Amino acid sequence: MKILPYERYSLKTDLKQEELCRAIDQACSSRAFSGSRRSIHGRRKGDDFKVYRAIRYQNTFLPYAFGKIYHEGARVCVDITLRMNLFAIVFMLVWLGGTFGIALVEMRDINGGEPKIPFIMCGVGYLLMQAAFWYEASRIKSLVEKMVHGQDL
Repeated sequence: MKILPYERYSLKTDLKQEELCRAIDQACSSRAFSGSRRSIHGRRKGDDFKVYRAIRYQNTFLPYAFGKIYHEGARVCVDITLRMNLFAIVFMLVWLGGTFGIALVEMRDINGGEPKIPFIMCGVGYLLMQAAFWYEASRIKSLVEKMVHGQDL
């Protein structure tokens, strides 16, 4: 497990760029009337795309996959970055920083402050963020890999 819920990696595909763009568009297109449920939601704009897993439960730390399509010689490559929603990142920075700061203030308290609770809150928040992000990261990675290689989701 990494310290921060963030990952960057590259995939190479044998598809042509037009085929890859069509596969991304098809994976992100709405299939509401056909009765089948989508595996991912997202959009593509030019050579960039943003997708996330379609889930039926709430996960604030859900990873978003940001992709950039480019040519590397004769092959088409995709740089992918997994990260949380920007609001969740800012909220967790404030939460973790605030609880850690309170714990430090409690430690310096002349009357013998009790920093256990702020440290526990900081630790639980960090572990919750990590667990929720990496639980979903493996799933979105496999879906993005299938999408990039032109397989059905």
